[in-house]
Amino acid sequence: MSANASSSRTRGFQRGSPALSCLLLLPVWGSESMALSASARLVSFSGSFRALLMPLRVSAVRYGVPVSNTGEKITHTGQVFDENDVRRARFIGRQKEVNENFAINLVDEEPISYVETNVVSCDGGGGALGHPKVYINLDKETKVGTCGYCGLRFQQKHHH
Repeated sequence: MSANASSSRTRGFQRGSPALSCLLLLPVWGSESMALSASARLVSFSGSFRALLMPLRVSAVRYGVPVSNTGEKITHTGQVFDENDVRRARFIGRQKEVNENFAINLVDEEPISYVETNVVSCDGGGGALGHPKVYINLDKETKVGTCGYCGLRFQQKHHH
């Protein structure tokens, strides 16, 4: 088959597309239209097949640590290494240990602290384990003030 004949056969298709690969695998039976109609039927069938499977998706609640497609645990920063990454060498013969209690999730579980005043100070618990003291303004009724250091949340309790 000449180069012109093969290029005219694949005219209108992107290189690497499913329709093109299907078209190139079909035997030459006579007409170009027969091959094109067969590939068009295959592509339309795959699209309708996906539409049939859409209602079968089940929503799931995630528990524990998310896992990448290589089976490696993902850290709280989203760190995951490719299969050929040299940084995976430190885990050869060992299991990657990831703390499942991400700090951001633990802070979200902490309830909102309701206070009487419209300004609250937060020092992270005080002492050597705390953070610099910050003042949070709670003037609006629906406003929840969040500490920028530790993530604790405060809301003013109104007496209306």
